[in-house]
This record gives sequence, C-alpha cells and structure tokens, in this order.
Amino acid sequence: MKNLHIVHNVHNEPTFADLQKAYPRTSRTKPAAAKAKWDAIISEEGLHTRNRDEDSGTFVDVHLKATPQEIIEAARLYRQEMQLPESYKYSEYTQGLQNWLNQGKWMNY
Repeated sequence: MKNLHIVHNVHNEPTFADLQKAYPRTSRTKPAAAKAKWDAIISEEGLHTRNRDEDSGTFVDVHLKATPQEIIEAARLYRQEMQLPESYKYSEYTQGLQNWLNQGKWMNY
C-alpha cells in the first residue's frame, strides 16, 4: 500500500476554494492569478501593488491586507448583489476574481 498523505487545514480557516465557491461565476477568472493575489493579501505582509486612481488617471501605490473571512464574506455579498433583478444587466460585467482582489474591491462590502 502506498503512503497516503492527508493535509488538513489546522486552523480551520477558510481556503481559496471557499472563496471560489462564494464568488460569482465568471469566465473572466484566471484561477492561478487569483490564487496568487489571495495568498499575498492574506499573508502577514499583505500585497503591495499599484492601481489606477479613477479620479486622476494616475497609478498609486496600494497596500492590501485582509483576513480570509473578510474577503469571503465580501465575495458572498458581491454575489448576492449580482443576482438582484436590478443588477441583472450588470452581471455580465462581473469582474474576474484576480482583478476584484487586486483592486481591493472586497472593501466596498
């Protein structure tokens, strides 16, 4: 019999798979890129990136950091929002998960 290795989430913290289940389905998501953003944001250091400021059109340095629970709860709320009848026409514009994470959109919820 081969050795079987079972990996448990020791702290029972939500995982990237939990985020994927909570987030609205879209073909725009690139799983590897989204996982990299997730790992960076929930890490001790957080994610240091640059985002375009919509008011000035310039790029600004941004530090993004959150707990898995904060991000997943926001993803659930975003999914609910995209399912509302008045949001239906916008649901085709659901952001890819990697962009939603990189832009810190969970902070809107």
